[in-house]
Amino acid sequence: MTNQSETRLELYVRSLAPGVAREQQDRVIAQLKNLKDAAAIDDYTIEVWGKEVCATTEAARTDTGKQVLEKIAEFEQWAAQNDRSLSSVFEVQEIDSTITGDQYTSIVLPLMVLAEYHDDDLVGVAPCAYEGAPVTIDEILATLDEQTDRPLIAAGHAGQ
Repeated sequence: MTNQSETRLELYVRSLAPGVAREQQDRVIAQLKNLKDAAAIDDYTIEVWGKEVCATTEAARTDTGKQVLEKIAEFEQWAAQNDRSLSSVFEVQEIDSTITGDQYTSIVLPLMVLAEYHDDDLVGVAPCAYEGAPVTIDEILATLDEQTDRPLIAAGHAGQ
């Protein structure tokens, strides 16, 4: 029996991302496949979510709305416990509609978020900030890439 934990990555991508963002998403997805093929990770999943979730509307009470809000809460709890910040990742907006008179809280979802799990424990979320410095998805992938024999990060793309 081994003590090595299973490493799993979850990539959350915004649907219908514009051109440059789509290229970045495609590159990260290809890197995830390469990491799995190189046995640097055990598995990965890709989840597509929208541009935002309205946290105080009926949509938040749907299964999908609950799942997105639970995932954000899990990421924020990890950040708080690990002296990280996600404030620039999940933008919270208070909306006052002058047309309908409605008021609600909206959370703008980023183009991509990568979560790293060892077994069932969340051990990393990118992008985030640590001591004021950004930690990027590419940095997480590069760290995992160092565990393999072949480069996965194309020259000139590190740190994006």
